[in-house]
Amino acid sequence: VVSASNPFGFAVTQDTILKATFAPINYSIIYHTTGGAVIPDGSYTVESATVTLPEPTKEGYTFGGWYANADLSTGGAVTAIPAGSTGNKAYWAKWKSADATLSGIDLSAGTLSPAFSAGVTEYAVHVPYGVGSITVTGVANHSGATVTGNVTDQPLATGDNVIEITVTAEDGITTMTYTVTVSRDEHVPVTEANLVSLTVNGRTVAITGYELAYVADCGESSLMLDFEVSPYAKVTVNGASYLAGTGIPLTGDVTTVAIRVTAETGGAVNNYTLTVGAPINESRLYYQRWDDVLAVNLNPANNGGYRISDVRWYRQDGASLGNADYILISGPAAGYYAEVEIDGAWRRACNSSGIQPQGRVIACPNPVPQGASVKLQSLPEEFAGGTVRISNMRGMPVKADLLLPTTISSIDVSDLVPGIYLLHVTAKDGSREVIKIVVE
Repeated sequence: VVSASNPFGFAVTQDTILKATFAPINYSIIYHTTGGAVIPDGSYTVESATVTLPEPTKEGYTFGGWYANADLSTGGAVTAIPAGSTGNKAYWAKWKSADATLSGIDLSAGTLSPAFSAGVTEYAVHVPYGVGSITVTGVANHSGATVTGNVTDQPLATGDNVIEITVTAEDGITTMTYTVTVSRDEHVPVTEANLVSLTVNGRTVAITGYELAYVADCGESSLMLDFEVSPYAKVTVNGASYLAGTGIPLTGDVTTVAIRVTAETGGAVNNYTLTVGAPINESRLYYQRWDDVLAVNLNPANNGGYRISDVRWYRQDGASLGNADYILISGPAAGYYAEVEIDGAWRRACNSSGIQPQGRVIACPNPVPQGASVKLQSLPEEFAGGTVRISNMRGMPVKADLLLPTTISSIDVSDLVPGIYLLHVTAKDGSREVIKIVVE
């Protein structure tokens, strides 16, 4: 046999017949199973019959076809090598996940029972009657899977409500269905009509009865209410329904807000009255003495006309310092404030930065030890020769008019019991000064 690989040279001296013969070429078939079970490589020739490609397997996946490129992006899936084909062949397996499980089930209300597990498909959820709808969302474990049956704000009937969530794997064949049974309680009509909690402008109002009180802060000119009432009860504010966030304007020194709560059954009705004291922007309400004493001026004649019946003190951080006409302070007076009771309503006394300075008459010592005397020094000489009258903080006389012979006069207060007193000093020309002393 003479061929290209087996040449043979000879001289032709007569007619010669050469007969050509051909042998088919073997072509390789290489299978890349990309993680699947290994398939031995094969071969074929141009004379082979159609070669049907084998179907590989891979745990947890469904075979998606052979592709002639590694990125599985060019052309469609190849199932066979047609008869008469030539050339070496290489194929890559495409896989589709058969994972049809969920990684979790999210609920807008209630709790799954039992706790979620991917292999458990039956769950129960209990909700009270007040939950009228529910959102149930199943989350696929594999990104290529699709989930159907999720619900958003689905209305709930009383009793059992069955929700089925089906997961279809990426392969489009494998499915799994999860069932969530939501049990909603039967309704029991509520007969109570209580105001459970109330906040005004973000601050909690104590509910100890039907008469409620709120002290408006400095700068507050309106009220925004937020409340909780008995289940399914209806609420009106000042005779109308109230939209959360709506401001109720402060009117005058005291604003009254009527809150009416009606039970679901309509039988019980409770009326609450919220009394709101407006802030007082009056610097004359405060007196500061000897740098460490801060007092409220209880005299309507020079405190803006306010008739104050009680005083309670606070630091600016809200810490309560108790009820008293005065307090001892450390640091700037602006770090403290008082609430005063006027005609039964408590009101915030603002403008402590405008505290009145020491007056024209100075008492020394002050506080005064019990059984001692106090000296009065008048800075303007016209107070010399005047008189002084001593009263308690309510204005009731304790000592009648006493003469002040000189600019420095000694006043006997040895018979006064411990407490706070007002000294009403009147000059010869009729001008007046009121100072406060403390007998210890």
